[in-house]
Order: sequence, then C-alpha cells, then structure tokens
Amino acid sequence: MKKIHLLPLVGALTLPALLALHPPGDSLRFAPEEGSEVGMEFTNSLEFFLDDFAAEAMGQDVGAMVGDVEANVSVEVEVAFQDTFRSTEDGRPMAFTRAFGDAGITGEAGGSGGGESDSKSFELESAMSGTTVNFNWDEDESDYVASYPDDEDGDEDLLTGLEARTDFGFLLPEGEVSKDDEWEIDPVQLAMLLVPGGDLGYDTEEGDRDNMNDSEDEMNDEAIEAMRSLMQGEVTGTYKGINDDGLAEISIKLEIAGDRDFSDLIAKAIQAAADASGEDVPADQMPNIDSFEVELSLDGEGTLMWDPKAGHVSSFSMSAETELAISAAMSMKQQDMEIPITGEIVLGGSAEIGLETSY
Repeated sequence: MKKIHLLPLVGALTLPALLALHPPGDSLRFAPEEGSEVGMEFTNSLEFFLDDFAAEAMGQDVGAMVGDVEANVSVEVEVAFQDTFRSTEDGRPMAFTRAFGDAGITGEAGGSGGGESDSKSFELESAMSGTTVNFNWDEDESDYVASYPDDEDGDEDLLTGLEARTDFGFLLPEGEVSKDDEWEIDPVQLAMLLVPGGDLGYDTEEGDRDNMNDSEDEMNDEAIEAMRSLMQGEVTGTYKGINDDGLAEISIKLEIAGDRDFSDLIAKAIQAAADASGEDVPADQMPNIDSFEVELSLDGEGTLMWDPKAGHVSSFSMSAETELAISAAMSMKQQDMEIPITGEIVLGGSAEIGLETSY
C-alpha cells in the first residue's frame, strides 16, 4: 500500500491561514542598479518674521523707545544634479558620480522701525554648477572621498564641504515592514536636506569666499556642530503601503525642540570682524558676551515616495512650522562705565523641502 505523507499536505493546507495571520512585509532598500542614473531637483524655502522683540540697556526699555518693529526674511534654495551609481552594497552607494546643474540661493530681507523701513535682496551662486565630482566610499575613514574626474580641473577646497548622501536612504526602515509600521529617523540628517549636497561653494559677486581665512573656516565648522545640538526631538516614519503606481509611501512626522548657548561663537565672530577691519580695538573695548541662548522648534510632516523596483527615491515633500528664539546678555565699556545690555528676539516662520526626480 502506498504511504501518504501527511506533513507536507498539512503544511500546504495551513500555509494560506498562516500567511493571513502573518503576511509577508515589504522590503524598502536603497539598491539602484549599477550604471543607473537619477536626476534630482530640489526646491526648498525658509521664511522668518519677527514675532517678538525686547531689549534693555542700563535699565532703560529700548524696545519702547524704538516702538513697533517689523522684520522678515525669506530664502529659497534651488539645487539640481544627476547621480550615476557605479556600485552599491548593503544599502549604501559605494561609488557614484554627481554632475551638478544649476544651484543657487536667493532671498530678501526687510524691516521697519522708528518710522523707517528698508529691504534688501541677495543672490548666492554655486561654484559647483556645471562641474562633476566622484564619490568613493573609504572603509578606513568610514566616509566618502570626493574627487574630480581625471579630465576635469577644479578647486579642491570646494570638495571639503560637500555632503555625499542625498539619496533619502536614511528615511527607510530596517528590514521588512508592513502597513502602519513606525520607526525613528535621525533629525540631523533630515535638517541637512534644507541645503542639499552641503556647501556648494555659494558665493556673492564680491567674492566673499576668496576672502575667508582659516579662522573663519574653523568658526563655520563650530557653527555646524553647534547647530546639530538644536536638532533634538523625534522624527517618525510610518509606512503607508504600495500605491497603484507601484510606489511605496512613507509619511514623516517631526517634532524638534533644542537649545544651545552660542556665546563663544559670537565672541569669536566679533573678534574676527574687528581683526578684518584692520583697526586696533583694545580688548577692554570689546563687548563681553555673557550669554547668547538660541532655541529652535520645528513641527511638521512630509511624504516620501520610494520606488522599490528601481531602488531609490521618487519624490519627497515636507513642510514645517518653525520658531527661533534668541536671548542675549552682554556688557560694553564706554568711558569707564560698564553698560549692561539684554535682549530677546522671537522669530516665527516656516520651512519647506521639495524634491522631484527623473530616471
């Protein structure tokens, strides 16, 4: 008599029920094919307006003397480039080439107070526009090494400020996910997308970058590190599933609140400005910065559309309400008299990040 093996039969019959109880998750990974190209076009904006202002000098209410004060600043960042992935490994691009298109920062600042008003606009052009850079992962340094192709000459100093990863892979979950699964995201990496690609050699027509010295570069590095401390809070990703176009949707929610004392940096900046002026300013005539507290909060949401088949981002959008509060206490010596000064400024506003891709 022929034996009937029941175990495979039972398994076959129960598999659909098991899958219904524990459906397989989706895997979202950064894994573009070797040689594939992705064009990325960012349009970001920042806007701030004066919400509150107060100042005192020698016990006198300076704010009351000035009267109603209004101020606003708007900034727009536009960056376009194309990445060609030469090799990837374990969700990381190991070698890729970035061809920069147009990139620039424009803005306008205006204000009024004491019966007078003024406004100025500015434009910063990127020195990287029209150039090509190779990024290669260095295992020893645990970082990317940027270089120009052999057939292209470029300013080596410009390579130091570039940020390699702008592929949004840091927003993805680890492992498989099912609908409504949540995970935490690094808020610092998200904030860095406000100026995509890092410092692209933005410069004014006057060539300010050429006049920068090593001490100013060092202060810029310190300022970047200090800004990281402001990005404290929670950024949460939630998987919404695959839509009819085959794209995976991830919703992003951010609640950021951080603070930092910038008094050391402000003191260095004042000293650098005095040195640059060429005037011999006595040490006792320099302002004494007791505190310069900065508080930042962002509350917003965004949407990442990911192409699981192509293994890279399809689009991204995010908007957030912001508040920036600055409170300072300092003193200045004038005619052998110490003059204490305190002030507080609160700025409200918004921040937006937008990305469209072509591939």
